[in-house]
Amino acid sequence: MTLIAHKPRSKPRVRAFLALALAAAGVAANSCGPSRSELPWTRSLAEARGKAAAGGLLIIVDLFTDWCGWCREMDRNTWANPAVLAKGRSYVFLKLNAETDPDGMELQKKFGVQSYPMVLLLDSSGAEFERLEGYLPAERFLERLKLALEDPDSLGNLRARAHDEPANLEVRLRLGKLLFKRLALEGRARSSRLSSPPTLKTGRAAPIPRSSTWRSARRASGRPTALSGPWTGCGRVIPTVRSCPMRSCFPERSCCG
Repeated sequence: MTLIAHKPRSKPRVRAFLALALAAAGVAANSCGPSRSELPWTRSLAEARGKAAAGGLLIIVDLFTDWCGWCREMDRNTWANPAVLAKGRSYVFLKLNAETDPDGMELQKKFGVQSYPMVLLLDSSGAEFERLEGYLPAERFLERLKLALEDPDSLGNLRARAHDEPANLEVRLRLGKLLFKRLALEGRARSSRLSSPPTLKTGRAAPIPRSSTWRSARRASGRPTALSGPWTGCGRVIPTVRSCPMRSCFPERSCCG
């Protein structure tokens, strides 16, 4: 019986095979794993303001909520984009939950934010420079960011011009109009929080309890005391009269009349 000796494999070939296998495994892991942002996110407004003041930078605030699906899309497609990651040292990036983080709740109330995603540009003092609303893919986000910085009618640029040119009435007028719009947004957000009606399972507004004094006064004046009807922001319930198509025959249809 003749034994045949097998020639052992050369070590260089084995090492090359292992190297290729490890490289392929690494590529597969990177392609299948979730993409994560590498931006240096700050989680505190005070810390972000300190960094902005020290570096003379603007603050980019990603204001999000847990239920916002487009916010998660921005995490995957915008904040993890290489072109956006390249801006990591040009701004201070602040990420806050508008419903659970104290700083996020403060900014939501201060600036009257009612929709998400919302990106706020703030200066080192915490004042608004500009805001970018809605879902923005990476390319669109960078375009809007550049436009906000270069636009002479951006809130931050108008503030700077009004400070440098106090006698320029045109600039002060444009700044006043823009600030008025911002105050209107804040007012609507505040009133919606204060006057949101309780709702029943049917989706209709729940009746608002009234005191007996209120009912007596309504009866004495001849005005209806019914508590059913659509809710209004001023805290009144407008009764609904389907049999009368004319508003003039039922003055109670006006909110505060």
